Amino acid sequence: SKKRFFPIESSNPSVVSDIMFLSNKFFLKKINIKTINFAKNTQSRQRQEILKLSTWSDNFESINIKKQIKTFISIDSNPAYLFKELAKYLLSQRIILPSYKDMQILISKALIEEENRIFSKLSGLINLDIENEIDDLLNKSDEETNYLLSQVRLPAKGFSYTQVYEEIRKLKIITPLFETSKNILNTLELSLSTINYFSEILRNYDISKLKQ
Repeated sequence: SKKRFFPIESSNPSVVSDIMFLSNKFFLKKINIKTINFAKNTQSRQRQEILKLSTWSDNFESINIKKQIKTFISIDSNPAYLFKELAKYLLSQRIILPSYKDMQILISKALIEEENRIFSKLSGLINLDIENEIDDLLNKSDEETNYLLSQVRLPAKGFSYTQVYEEIRKLKIITPLFETSKNILNTLELSLSTINYFSEILRNYDISKLKQ
């Protein structure tokens, strides 16, 4: 069982599969799905009868679902993880899964609330000195042709004296900001999975987007 309701449409493979299974198992005469046309109120009534017989519910708002999603976000903010865990939780509560769109809306709203929480805390944690350190990473000096962050991102090309010296230089640049970042992340109470998720996203951003 897919633990979901679907509109009875001949274009939906899941619906066709279920109807053909029931037709072959319980009816002598095969059903032509193209001729089926149930009114919406009939489908709604049938759904309620099925839920009543199976002791399931389609009212996911009857449980504190927002609180549960927040719990999942505290573990990992990856939307794929949230979708999977939310589906598992609803099924454990005998709640019929809402539509994919409704699941997306629930998760998106929860993520926006979490982002607002983080930004609200960050505004009190990042002072002018930290802002200047970040700006230095996202800008070019008069002598350099590349952004400082681009230089830091580049891996060492070897173990020559010049390369080792360059790695030491980069380490000295980022160490103060790294130590500050660790303290900020601890205060934000973000899980390691969430930190890794957002760091992967940022790793794919170019400098111009990060500056925004």
